[in-house]
Amino acid sequence: MKLNNYFAALVLSAACVALSATLILLTRANQRMQQEVQARQESLRTGILGTQGQQISSGVLQEMAVMAATNTRMRQVLDAQGYRLPPPATSGASAEALAAAAAPATNTPRAVGPKP
Repeated sequence: MKLNNYFAALVLSAACVALSATLILLTRANQRMQQEVQARQESLRTGILGTQGQQISSGVLQEMAVMAATNTRMRQVLDAQGYRLPPPATSGASAEALAAAAAPATNTPRAVGPKP
């Protein structure tokens, strides 16, 4: 074997070892980050922020339902996401009545109710 071939093979094998070590280190760092993200997601889902998020989202959905009384685009957005609203009021219905109709049920997570 020529000396040039030997050094070429030596350099390529050293590069392979270096890349393998880099891959192992990056894999471990990625696994640590995934564990951190999963822990954060779990704390958000079950913790105080998760409860506050549910309260906020139901309030936002109620406000959107009130807006949908006069805004057909808002009604379409809510309908596309699975929230069914009562038909638009022709007269005499107040915003409070619509908000009461859109109030969240105690056992369902959706504020206005899922589509049938």
